[in-house]
Amino acid sequence: MPPSWSESPLWRRALRLYGSPGAAAACLRLQDEAGADVPLLLLGCWLAERGATPDEETAATLAACAARWRPVIEGLRGARRALKPLAAGDGSPAARRTELRERIKDAELAAEHELLLEVEALAGSLPGGRLPTRALARANLAALGQGRAAGSPVLEPLLAAAALE
Repeated sequence: MPPSWSESPLWRRALRLYGSPGAAAACLRLQDEAGADVPLLLLGCWLAERGATPDEETAATLAACAARWRPVIEGLRGARRALKPLAAGDGSPAARRTELRERIKDAELAAEHELLLEVEALAGSLPGGRLPTRALARANLAALGQGRAAGSPVLEPLLAAAALE
């Protein structure tokens, strides 16, 4: 990961949240089962931790930003997943394909990073002051178009990692 990636408070927090026990599994399950956008899940928690919530216009702008990035991220994810069975096995073809899959994974991560930088620039100045709670995180997620994920009990490990009451 390039050093410049660590300069973003949202990115740093997203990495810590995602790396917390149970959080990655919850995010991926919500992505696959509820159509959740993982960067928006992380953004909603980050905002809640800061006691911030977007107004309707800002939430729509943030969701639209994520929607612009979705085809890029989903395309890379699809390519990475499609390569997995081709990379299985032994020998140089499998090793080359594994290396290609890792490069695609890096590109997918870079695209998610760009999305988080963009939404952080849009949401970073939102005023805080509300009590950072799970209810606020769920409200943020619903406002960001992640309503199915916001109402899911699968979200709990991510909310627990965010230390939201």
